[in-house]
Amino acid sequence: MVFLCDHLEKMLISEKASMLSANANAYTFEVNPDATRTDVKNSVEAYFKVTVKQVRIINCKGKVKHSRIRKALPGVVGKKKKAIVFLKKGQHIEVK
Repeated sequence: MVFLCDHLEKMLISEKASMLSANANAYTFEVNPDATRTDVKNSVEAYFKVTVKQVRIINCKGKVKHSRIRKALPGVVGKKKKAIVFLKKGQHIEVK
């Protein structure tokens, strides 16, 4: 069973994200790598009680890092998935 909060990990606050929220009524979230557009849309609508107009997904590739101890086994770090959620006109999410 998957809970609604399992899809949203955290809200991203950066210069680009704050410009999007001010100009385009869009908010940026870091989401679970297994989450789909509909999962993100349903989670945001249920958690924040707003109406979502559009969801855009961004897959950020991680960097390959080599361990100093086990040089033969490289690992990937920093891999994440972001979602930009556009809300209907007149609605907003409180950012604390």
